[in-house]
Amino acid sequence: MDHSGSDFVLDGAGFSVGDRTILARLNLRLAADRLHALVGPNGSGKSTFLKLIARQLTPDSGTIRLGDRDLATFGSRAFARQVAFMPQFTPATDGMTVRELVALGRFAWHGALGRSSPKDRAAVAEAIERCDLAAFTQRPVDELSGGERQRAWIAMMLAQESRWLLLDEPTSALDAGHQVEILDLIAALTRERGVGVVAVLHDINMAARVADEILALDRGTLVLRGGPADVMRPEVLTPLFGPRVDVLPAEGARPALAYMR
Repeated sequence: MDHSGSDFVLDGAGFSVGDRTILARLNLRLAADRLHALVGPNGSGKSTFLKLIARQLTPDSGTIRLGDRDLATFGSRAFARQVAFMPQFTPATDGMTVRELVALGRFAWHGALGRSSPKDRAAVAEAIERCDLAAFTQRPVDELSGGERQRAWIAMMLAQESRWLLLDEPTSALDAGHQVEILDLIAALTRERGVGVVAVLHDINMAARVADEILALDRGTLVLRGGPADVMRPEVLTPLFGPRVDVLPAEGARPALAYMR
């Protein structure tokens, strides 16, 4: 199926603060049915990139389109029907239950004063079930473990039924086991629903494990774009992460593994 009408297209898009370039002008297209991982050292521009396509920031050069529409032409609710964004630090939930949080994902479809429809309730129930949260629906979100809380936020994004999921370091506060769980869930959703995902990931091994495509940023510049096999090579990772990184060769279906000496 051709999903190109929902692709992100950056045409010379960049962002600066004063005379400091945070993100150099980029020209690229992100396909809507793939999981794109953004990697790179701290300060490389990953979060800025994500915030630009999430409309949290406005480019000061070039344009960004979703399909054939400039992002600036979308109303807030119309954009939310296309794009769901989870920041690195999610807002406080103030005693909200899991079901109440997930139901917020329907705001884009019925508005603050709209009544919940059968379709809304079905979308919430499906998202809760898909994220394995049925046992937690009445639990306050702030009482959940880190992995459970991340699944609740992802369920809210699913209930939103957007075309894109944008996630800023969704696994940064989790242990390795929960990182795998969350990223496997995100990868499965890409395949099952055909949604596009852009995720900032701080662990290059996790990125290689789940991503269809990896975009490597360094000092605001896109330095490499390709599949995991293209990126998981010493000559690529050493300039990004320094001479202490080594790469173990891939074995069978497993990707190569990078580690710090």
